[in-house]
Amino acid sequence: MNQGGPGRSAEEISHSMKRLRNELDGDVHQIKQSAATLSDWQYYIRNYPWMSLGGAALIGYLLVPKRLEIQSPDAETIEKLARKNRLVVEHQPRKHASGGGLQTVASFVTRLIIKAATAQLMHHFANGIASQEPASSFARSESSSNGAGEHFSKIMGDRE
Repeated sequence: MNQGGPGRSAEEISHSMKRLRNELDGDVHQIKQSAATLSDWQYYIRNYPWMSLGGAALIGYLLVPKRLEIQSPDAETIEKLARKNRLVVEHQPRKHASGGGLQTVASFVTRLIIKAATAQLMHHFANGIASQEPASSFARSESSSNGAGEHFSKIMGDRE
């Protein structure tokens, strides 16, 4: 029985180690999936949309620089800054004020009308050329075979 006992315990140990390896493989796979889920930004947007929106707004607020304040100091303040060598003068031309949304809409509509009118004129011009072209090619074929005088007399004779 002593020989059966140690042999059996080796089998049990081998079986136990095999079971542990299978469990470790499953655990590693599960940890790998968890890490992939934690690093997937779409997971957070799907599961926590409002927190994601708040976080994006906070990041945007922190990243956007503050608006520069333009001050018009008096002569005394300018003199103090000049004495301390902290006076910086930069000339920046003023931007033209935009007319707003109404001017943008009017500009868009004007361009649209000009494009439509141009397209209409081109269509009319193309139709005019197309309607003149067959007659002139017919006249050329007739004049080349019979001569221009005969062609003219045929036309005038048919009308009489």
